[in-house]
Amino acid sequence: MSADAVIEQSERDEIARHAAIDVAVKTWRPRGDRVLLAKVRPVEKKVGSIVVPGQGSPMGDKIERKGLLARVVAVGPDATLDVNDRVYCSSFQGAVVEIDGHSLLVISEAELLLNEVAAE
Repeated sequence: MSADAVIEQSERDEIARHAAIDVAVKTWRPRGDRVLLAKVRPVEKKVGSIVVPGQGSPMGDKIERKGLLARVVAVGPDATLDVNDRVYCSSFQGAVVEIDGHSLLVISEAELLLNEVAAE
């Protein structure tokens, strides 16, 4: 399998994972200003002819001092974010929950560090 094929497969796997998460959380809604987050896993990148695997670990595997990039998959009634927004949060905050085999993070919107905004 070529390096480009490995990268494309990694990207397809990540898209399929997020689609499965979207289906799994349809019957769950956070309360108040809380949001439900799915970790965005880094995809493999190609450097020259070398495939560099994405760095990081699934949520909860180890304590990290860096921010966690995640996608909002559900929002509470008082939240100002929207589904599919990308955010950074501390890996020490929130509660890890498992829904249909997917590890997700429930966190208060006030505990988020950053959210991505559209470029002007």
